[in-house]
Amino acid sequence: MQYLKLVWLSLSTISFSLICTYASGEPITLKGINLGMTKSQIEKILNSQGYKCGKTKDSPGDEYIECQKDDFGSIGVHETKLEFSCMNFDACGLGIGELAQELVDAGIVYRMEYDAKESLLGIFSLSYCGRGDDGDRLCVTQAGIQDENFAFKSPPVILIEQGRLGKPGLQFN
Repeated sequence: MQYLKLVWLSLSTISFSLICTYASGEPITLKGINLGMTKSQIEKILNSQGYKCGKTKDSPGDEYIECQKDDFGSIGVHETKLEFSCMNFDACGLGIGELAQELVDAGIVYRMEYDAKESLLGIFSLSYCGRGDDGDRLCVTQAGIQDENFAFKSPPVILIEQGRLGKPGLQFN
């Protein structure tokens, strides 16, 4: 019985350390880019892949780089996140759960957890998110509007968010 407790404790410690340790791996990388790179490095890589990049502003007026490639989608390069349209991966026909599982199966993150948010106005946001080895976050999101007569869902979007990228992991001592 003592042996089983020791094995369980060892496995629990290893699992917990895998979950709580950051800054030991590489940032999450999709299409050859990640948040450990400068904007100019990202733009250079995307230009070499045939994307055309330019500066633009979002609705609050924050400037970011938008890169587009014919009908293959767009990539938004913001200060603390990278935003990939589903067309970059030929994944617009997949549900967000399927797309999240594809990212886990590809080894991009170990697991992704589901989250749903809804406002009083019928606007909702669905997402699956997971942490990378270096503390950044990968999310597959989908927004929509729903009332008793109408429902609309946007195509899925993949986000890489800064999270705790490059910062020390959680400390409990």
